[in-house]
Amino acid sequence: MAALTEEVFDRVGGFMLGNLLTSVMSGVGTFIWLTFFGVPCPLLLALLVALFDLVPTIGSTVAGIVVTAAVTWAPASAAGSA
Repeated sequence: MAALTEEVFDRVGGFMLGNLLTSVMSGVGTFIWLTFFGVPCPLLLALLVALFDLVPTIGSTVAGIVVTAAVTWAPASAAGSA
């Protein structure tokens, strides 16, 4: 029974580590992309993407919608436009 429990923890832990790594990569990629385009608050939005990406199936979609809405409705002066 202990061996089975250990195997389950190993597999679930591997899944969680992979999910965490994917979320970090998503957040870093988003930060680079938003910084390149001069979007205001790129770190905050990238952290939001990384956190939402931890939610299976719909997390990255919801994060994309939130970031798109934030960028679309950001004041023009906040983006550096005169």
